[in-house]
Amino acid sequence: MKGKLTRLYNMSDPALSQKGDESGNQAERDIEKFKLYKFMPDDLEHFRALVADFKEIGPDLYYEGLKMGCTEEKNASRSRLMNAIRPIRERMKLAFGVSSALYKSQKFGFLTKMPDEMLYVRARRIHKMAMLKSTELEKAGMTPAMLTAIEAENASFLEKMDELDFANYVREEKTAERIVCGNAMYAEMARICEIGKAIWRNESPAKFNEYVIYQPSPGKAVVTGNITDSASGEPIVRASVKVEELDNREVFTDERGNYAFIDIHPAAYTFIAQAALYLPMRKEKVNITADTAIILNFALVRSE
Repeated sequence: MKGKLTRLYNMSDPALSQKGDESGNQAERDIEKFKLYKFMPDDLEHFRALVADFKEIGPDLYYEGLKMGCTEEKNASRSRLMNAIRPIRERMKLAFGVSSALYKSQKFGFLTKMPDEMLYVRARRIHKMAMLKSTELEKAGMTPAMLTAIEAENASFLEKMDELDFANYVREEKTAERIVCGNAMYAEMARICEIGKAIWRNESPAKFNEYVIYQPSPGKAVVTGNITDSASGEPIVRASVKVEELDNREVFTDERGNYAFIDIHPAAYTFIAQAALYLPMRKEKVNITADTAIILNFALVRSE
């Protein structure tokens, strides 16, 4: 996966799905008014398709569950491999002694601490050495079944490691797919909500509030805003906003230049906005009160 993907939305995936459904339903209810803003039924159908695509990917918990299942199977296979090695170890101890160079070279005492890949390689070498020294080891009680067991369990161990690697790969790919799809859905949802707020701003506070994306938890606040170029007024994408008093907690703007901090405790904070090619801007000691949604916009000046 190339580069690091960043969510443009500051909410959980289930919350984004729910808000997507709500925004689609509200836009459908208000579609005649939306048409005045060049948002047509085809646009709504496209948005609903984005929501459906996002849901189809499935939650991370599902892929985390697959990974955990593969991890458990791999660990169980590792235990079986260790059990298969033990009889060979005992026969080498009897045949050659624990002080012999051959016994020491097998590194039996380090097997439990070895990473999986190293254990796999070491088990192959132990099996190969047991084959080479089969005459001496058979006199100490080694049987063909012991050799077969270690070979079979090591092959199974490799298979389980591959399955775990694949589960990790799938989870990473689905995470990337979810972020890309979620960002596209969120960008269109933000557009819908901006239109909805413009429609109802002076007509219905209740319906206006339906289009507010971020709502604070009880006793906390939400800070949202827009970062634009001071000269052109165009939104600045991927600009960052940090809160100095919250260990420089940071969010980034979406494709419309919007950002949001959710569930901030009431206090006075300093917000710092910055972007490549622009001078940073500070807003000092902004007073945040409980149960409010505060708008804090920035117009950045180019550093040229």
